[in-house]
Amino acid sequence: MCAASKKWQSEQTDYGLLCLKNQIRPKSVEFVDYIDIAAQTLFHDLHSRNGYIMVEHKKIVTKIQIRFRDIDAMGHVNNAVYLTYFEEGRKEFVRSLFGIVQPEEYNYILAHIACDFLKPITISDTVILEIWVGEIGKKRFDFIYRLLKQGVDEKESSVCANGRSVQVFYDYKQNTTLAIPTHIREKLAEFSSEEMPDR
Repeated sequence: MCAASKKWQSEQTDYGLLCLKNQIRPKSVEFVDYIDIAAQTLFHDLHSRNGYIMVEHKKIVTKIQIRFRDIDAMGHVNNAVYLTYFEEGRKEFVRSLFGIVQPEEYNYILAHIACDFLKPITISDTVILEIWVGEIGKKRFDFIYRLLKQGVDEKESSVCANGRSVQVFYDYKQNTTLAIPTHIREKLAEFSSEEMPDR
C-alpha cells in the first residue's frame, strides 16, 4: 500500500473512532466499514491514546492513568486503589451509554463490591480496564470488571484483578429504591454477559 493510501485509510479509521466515541451516525455508508476497523484494530493502540474509550464485544474498554500517589511503600499500586480504577470504569460506562457526567445525575447506589487481586501493577505499566454488565434484576444490576496490563509487544496482556459490583437504582429525593426503567434495562442488556473474568 502506498503512503497516500495508508494516510487516507488512517484518516478514515480515525473518523470511525470519532463515531464510536461520540456514538454518531457516519456521514455516508462508505465509512461504516471504518467504524468496524476502528473497533477491531485500535484496541492495541490504547496505550498511546490518553483517556481513549471504546466499545468492544459488549464491553467498555478504557485506559487507566497510573498516578504517583497510587503507589505504596512496596513500589506497586496499593490494593485499595484498584477499587478506584473500577469506579473510573463505572463513570466511563454511564457517560458513554447514558451521557451521565454530573453527580446529581446518577440514579443508582453502590450496594456491594468485591475484588480479586491477581498481579501487582507498577507506575510504568500500561493498564486498561474492561467493564460490562452481569446479572440484571428488577432493581439491581451487576458490573463485572477486568483490569489488565499490556505486555512489551503491546498485544499480549495479563489480568491483574477481577471484580464485581452490585448497583441498585435509587431515588435520592425520596430515599427509596426504584425498578430499573425499561429504556435503561434495554441498554444495559446490550452489554450484559455472564462471562466471568479469567483467574
